[in-house]
Amino acid sequence: MSNVEEYEKQQEVSFDVADLFSFLWQKKFHIMLTVTILVSVGFYYVKKIPKTYLASSTLLLDDRSGGVNLTGLAALTGRGPSKMDTHIEFIRSKQFITSVVQSMDLHKEPEFIPEFGSSAGKPDLAHAVDVVIEDLSLSHLNETDMLKVSFVSKSPEIAARLVNQIGPMFFAFQSVKSRERAEIASRWLNSQVDAIQGTLTESETKLQQFLEENELVDLASQLGLVQSEISTLMREQLLNDKVVNEVKSVVNQANKVIDKPELLMGIPQIANSTVIIEMRKRIMEQERLLSEISKRYKHKHYRHITAVSQLKEIKLELANALQQAVESLKREYEVLLERKASLEASLVEAKKQHSKLGRLEITLTKLKRELESNQKLYEAFLSRLQETELLKDIEQQGNYAVIDYAAVPKRPFKPNVGLSLIVIVLLSTVFSTGVWLIVHLLSDKRSKVRQLLRSLDVPVLAEFPKLNKKQQNLSSETLFDDRKQYFAYSESVRSLRTVLLVNKSDEQDENRIIAVTRVSAEQKKSGLVVQLADSFSRLEKTLLIDADLRSPSIAKMFKLPNEKAGLTSLLSRRARLSECIYRPANTPLLVMTGGPVPADPLVYLAKQRFASFIEKLSIINERLVIDLPAINAYSDALVVSKLANAVVLECDIENIVVEELLMSVQRLQESGCPLMGVVLTNVKSKRKYK
Repeated sequence: MSNVEEYEKQQEVSFDVADLFSFLWQKKFHIMLTVTILVSVGFYYVKKIPKTYLASSTLLLDDRSGGVNLTGLAALTGRGPSKMDTHIEFIRSKQFITSVVQSMDLHKEPEFIPEFGSSAGKPDLAHAVDVVIEDLSLSHLNETDMLKVSFVSKSPEIAARLVNQIGPMFFAFQSVKSRERAEIASRWLNSQVDAIQGTLTESETKLQQFLEENELVDLASQLGLVQSEISTLMREQLLNDKVVNEVKSVVNQANKVIDKPELLMGIPQIANSTVIIEMRKRIMEQERLLSEISKRYKHKHYRHITAVSQLKEIKLELANALQQAVESLKREYEVLLERKASLEASLVEAKKQHSKLGRLEITLTKLKRELESNQKLYEAFLSRLQETELLKDIEQQGNYAVIDYAAVPKRPFKPNVGLSLIVIVLLSTVFSTGVWLIVHLLSDKRSKVRQLLRSLDVPVLAEFPKLNKKQQNLSSETLFDDRKQYFAYSESVRSLRTVLLVNKSDEQDENRIIAVTRVSAEQKKSGLVVQLADSFSRLEKTLLIDADLRSPSIAKMFKLPNEKAGLTSLLSRRARLSECIYRPANTPLLVMTGGPVPADPLVYLAKQRFASFIEKLSIINERLVIDLPAINAYSDALVVSKLANAVVLECDIENIVVEELLMSVQRLQESGCPLMGVVLTNVKSKRKYK
């Protein structure tokens, strides 16, 4: 997992319960002050709110009459007996509220006189009606026919009078409306009954004329007879068609062999005839007789001749009989065809009769249905008319009553000072805590930076408090005077020195070469590197080198000329080492300035000569402190940092961008630089670092 992913994962839990309680304890006075101010303002506002009084009455609105159950018209219209929603909407209507306001002269009361607009300060009926509708509350009591009427007013007497006035006025209005509706319903029902009666008489006349014109007595019986006749004709037709087909087949077969009696004898319908059977028996008998005579006499004998002659006569008779049988079949076929035509004609006529009776039945059913419908409608309206006439003189059709009259309220309904004060205290506490917490979270950049560094496994070496302008403008003469320095800042410098002395890596004995860099070029340079070097010089021989050749600042701090020999002069062999080292007053610190600013600092810093030079200086001096340019702005810092034993990253907590800090740490780590940790500057409240 990359450092960025680890940091985002750490960001998921950034404020735990312990931090919350710590924050509450630190900001307790701020929160209490804010709560006090808010509660005071809220209490003052509540006390200024006008007192209002609530009065309530209960009405019984039962639409079901106690004497007669009116179901006739309800059944026709499909409406139920309950009209509670209708009553509620009527009471809230402007028409009814206007009559209530006028009867009580509420529009003349100061509470209902408008304060703004064209009619400000004058009685305004429309405005008073709107106020009453707004403050009037109607609620239906569940599973009952009762309605609770409530009104809120600045005057308890007006509130009680209004809710007590609504019930009687509503009952009176309903009574008048009921009588008016009864009169209107009676007139309308009379006209409807007369019209329906005329329609009923017309339907009866149409039905009678239809029966007489078509001479219908019992249409169902006539239809049954015709249907029976059609069934009989269809059965006879089927039987006749079957016989016709059979006879037709025999006649066709006989016509083909009409000249061949022996083939005609092969047709069963002809061969099975009684005459043909008798003739065949005679032929067989004569042939037997001829056979016997032939055995006894010669063919010239008269008896033989007689027998042969008689056989021929019989065969001739058989042939004639066969012809007559064929003719008989043809005559039978013609008769069957005539019967078929007769049956078809009779069936067509019977169907026409049935179709006619069917149409008459449809028309008759329609007329009867129309007559029955008019009869039912006439009976329903006649029944409703009788009920309406019966109830005309009843004072009211519903069971209306005032169940509970409103009493003049003694205590105000609003505002509830006690409850309001409790709510104000709770909301003020929550609001104040939330506001200070948000301010804390938005301004606490220090916690975010420390959390980021913890996720990157980079320690915070020290935290330097924020200095005021007077402390920031110390001159070089007083820079190393402990008596004129800010104690907390000096203590932070010594703490950083101790950390660098104590914390050592396994590969070296001590941090002899210390490089100090900052995050970005926009971060203003501080006196941290100079004071750190001065702190080391109090213990051992220390040399401060200004390797920020982009914008050298140490020479300016000690008020030295820009052209004074320094690091670039030494590397370019324009000056000796002794000429490049400066010894300030009031401190044992040795200082090497940057020298003349080159066009390309990497030409000097990237050479092996510079590395060898740093190594030699680290032998001559016990401690080297090197000031480097911003790590994110230039690559100079990465080149020089590889030569150091420890790299300290300076981070201005007020002007830092978290992403830039993350990038600078990653650049140092990825380049293999010995990053010792981060120093936080401009910290408002200094705490002990980890």
